[in-house]
Amino acid sequence: MINLIINADDFGISLPVNRAISYCFQNKLIQRTTLMVNMPYTEDAVEIAYCKGFEEKVGLHLNLFEGIPLTDAIRHTIFCADNGNFKGIVFRSIKDKLLLSQRVKKAISEEMEAQILKYKQYGFSLMHIDSHHHFHTIPSIFFELYPLLCKYECIQPI
Repeated sequence: MINLIINADDFGISLPVNRAISYCFQNKLIQRTTLMVNMPYTEDAVEIAYCKGFEEKVGLHLNLFEGIPLTDAIRHTIFCADNGNFKGIVFRSIKDKLLLSQRVKKAISEEMEAQILKYKQYGFSLMHIDSHHHFHTIPSIFFELYPLLCKYECIQPI
């Protein structure tokens, strides 16, 4: 038997996306969503999930590319523009994907942990985590994310 799960990313990014995800749950078009905790409409998304009864189907959509960071250290890295917001485009070369300074790696780890903790503050269960633009597949980021996944019991360590 094949079990297909359809997940809608970007919950919290905008009011139209929040409404669309709610509509899709209501009409049984999706089974899961993932919340971006650093976006302007996060609180609206959380309220919708609890009011519409799909709070047990909300995972975390880690985000290092859009919106306002939750931590200060990452604002002073290649991930953010001069205004302190995430700038979207970070990795211009293979070297950047593989090698980041200790300072930048520490800032990434702190930001991802802050997002996990904020997600948990909303009362969600960390049933699943994914990442905006699949950044978790970039080796230099994955090696910072993996210890956090173990720490918060999202996976069993190997």
